[in-house]
Order: sequence, then structure tokens, then C-alpha cells
Amino acid sequence: MTINEPFTYKADLNPTVLAATRATSVYLMSVKVSDYSPSAHSNILVGIGFVWKHLNVRGGRGLVTDKLGPIFRKHRVEDKFGLAILHRHFDLDPNERLVEVNSVSTPWPAEEVGRVAGGIAATSWMFSANQLVPYEYKFVDQISSKEPGDDPAAFPEFLAELGTALKEFKVRRYLALTAHPGSEFKGSVEFTMGKANISVAPERVPNIHTLDASFFFDPNYDAAKNGQKCDAGKCDFELQAEDLAKMEAMD
Repeated sequence: MTINEPFTYKADLNPTVLAATRATSVYLMSVKVSDYSPSAHSNILVGIGFVWKHLNVRGGRGLVTDKLGPIFRKHRVEDKFGLAILHRHFDLDPNERLVEVNSVSTPWPAEEVGRVAGGIAATSWMFSANQLVPYEYKFVDQISSKEPGDDPAAFPEFLAELGTALKEFKVRRYLALTAHPGSEFKGSVEFTMGKANISVAPERVPNIHTLDASFFFDPNYDAAKNGQKCDAGKCDFELQAEDLAKMEAMD
């Protein structure tokens, strides 16, 4: 169910009844999965601590678990996708994409991707207007090109409902869709060194201050033991005035 007109979302409804309402009919925004956009990546806000600060103003963890989590379970995608705290670690050039290989994510020039046998698959997507834009990738073997996760384009009703809710709760700048890490995932802490984002086992960095970097709603997922976290000190960099203005303009 889609329209091209503005809608009013009834946020006080039951969290599983996430719909935009006009008169007596129910409408959901349509969401198209698009190609990578350098400008979209540059619009991602800096610093996970900064993002968490503003997400908390809008309901924080309670909003995620009570209002958004039921959408994943309703559409039975809780073992395929979750929500990521949307933040960037460093700037990328227009021809670069952030690609993870063996737990290290670095910028890859687009023209160089084909030099390596295999391919890259999107693992995180941000909502921008009525589009779902990939912003992080993982190197994969061509034989298993659908790994990790599934193609979100296969779940249009889910994307419509989630996109509508994120827009209404004004958290599209803070939360993104991300692929489920799989049943064998044992948790990680990510930190930034130069232009490399590195993920290590939690026990290797027991004494650093971390913040949750993602949420998954799979009942078999133990966030306390297997969560994805970010080193709050190494994932933040100074927020510039233009970033503050950008956030206000997009909210």
C-alpha cells in the first residue's frame, strides 16, 4: 500500500500496528533499495557517542526494543536483519566503499574491487527519503554471493513498515538496517585506527568503555554475551558545526 502524498503516522497505536493513517485508510511509505551513493555516506553523522545522545532523547533503547523490534518479528525477519547505530568512523572519497575482510573494514576504490576473485555484498543500509542505501559491505566468495544475510529487497512490506516507523519517530539519522551476524557469532568490539575499522573479540579489550553498536531481535541472540559494541573513545571524532546543521536539516 503506497502513496506519494504526506502521511500522518499514529505512533500511539500498538507497536505492531505501525501504519500511516489518512481518513479511514491505512498507508505505508514505499521503500526502494538503491545503489551505493557517496553523498549518502557523507551524510552519516560522526561519533557513536553523539548518535546515542540524540537517540536517547527520542526514546533510546526502549524505542528500539518496544516499538521497532516488533516490526522484525511481525515480518519474521528477526534472524535475517537487525538495527545498527548509524555512525561513520572516517570520511571516504567519492570512489570508495567501506569493505570488511577478516574483521577489518577499510576503504576500497570502486575500480579496484574486480581485481580480487569474489565480490562484495552489502551488510548495512541506511534509510534516505524513500530509499534504502547500502553504506557498508563485506567481501564474499562468489559461490555464496548472498552471504551474509539476505537481500532486503525481498521484503518490501517489512521495509515499508520499518521505514515509516523510523521516519515518524525521527530516528532515520540514528538507526540503520544491518544483516544478522549469524548463529555462530560470538560478539565483537570495534575500534578505529586511522582509516581502518577493526573488530576484535570482547575478551581482548576488557577495560575499555563501549557502547552498543547494533540490536537484534532473534530470541536466540544473547546481546549480553554476543553483542556488537563500539569503543566509545575510538569510534568518535570531533563533531563539526556543519554536522550539527546537517542533523537539524534532516531530522
